[in-house]
Amino acid sequence: MVDIIFNIKKVCKRKLIFPLIITVIMPAILFLCPFYNIFHPDVIDNISDVDAGHKYVSVHADRLYYTGYNLNKSFGREYGYYYSIDEDKCIFAIVPVSDTPAKILKDYDFKAKVIKRNRPFKKMLSAFANDLNWNINDLSGFSEDFVVSSPDYSPKLYMAIMWITLFILFVSIKKVISEIMGIFVPYFYPVCTFLGKKEQKALIDNAQSELLSENYLQINSMYITENYFIDIDKSYVSIIPLKDIIWCYRVGELRLNPNSTSPDYSLCFAIKSGSVITDRHKTSDEALELLNAIRATEYDIIIGHSESKQKEAKERLKVLRNN
Repeated sequence: MVDIIFNIKKVCKRKLIFPLIITVIMPAILFLCPFYNIFHPDVIDNISDVDAGHKYVSVHADRLYYTGYNLNKSFGREYGYYYSIDEDKCIFAIVPVSDTPAKILKDYDFKAKVIKRNRPFKKMLSAFANDLNWNINDLSGFSEDFVVSSPDYSPKLYMAIMWITLFILFVSIKKVISEIMGIFVPYFYPVCTFLGKKEQKALIDNAQSELLSENYLQINSMYITENYFIDIDKSYVSIIPLKDIIWCYRVGELRLNPNSTSPDYSLCFAIKSGSVITDRHKTSDEALELLNAIRATEYDIIIGHSESKQKEAKERLKVLRNN
């Protein structure tokens, strides 16, 4: 026996798994990403007070001296290597520069990420030591083992990541709630998108009653009863009253599956409300057999696609709207 309610619950349970996983992953991303630290960096009044324990800083430097070396980042943005000396402490910073970098930056404020020395920095340090006639090991030992890097501070990027994560989380939670509602209150499941929830209960009950009579034609997952088209697929359950269908036709489209070259077919139902409901992923034989089955019903439904039939469907819809 075909049980619509049972199949609705089955579909919802299957579709609940993925959004449930996403609902768990998204909060983990929000927790693991340092959004708060990025949007609220540590305020450092003197760059010499920065240490390796800091991550994101809003820092003030009385003076920064240009090394003569630049760093090219993505999108052609250019940054300069500067340094600050305070007693026996040298801290290097990477800050934006113009076409003609200033030799000294006075009372300079900037936001940055404290990063470990990387390959470009070590290459610059070696060249800078050579310019100063210093031994690279001596200069390296005199300098802090971190860099205060402005280009690595990317609040806009993290802001975008945060909003995308929140959006995905919101959609996933909404989907989880929807699927849970379908499991526990299956009459709320949208078997017919152009009908309200109250009307859907009667629709499901009436369709189930006609299936129980066993007076129907079955084409794999699809059923044509006296008054309804019913599709109980693995991923959805759809019920359309035949009296609401003006025009029915099939549309072929290539599959994305590289193992299959045969096209998928979608069944399109033009409804009296003016909307078009699409039933996807059917074979050519299934689609043709379904169209023939609908043609054999007592309802005056336009079958097949052509310009003349499209025009006829529009005329019928126009008459319905005027009445």
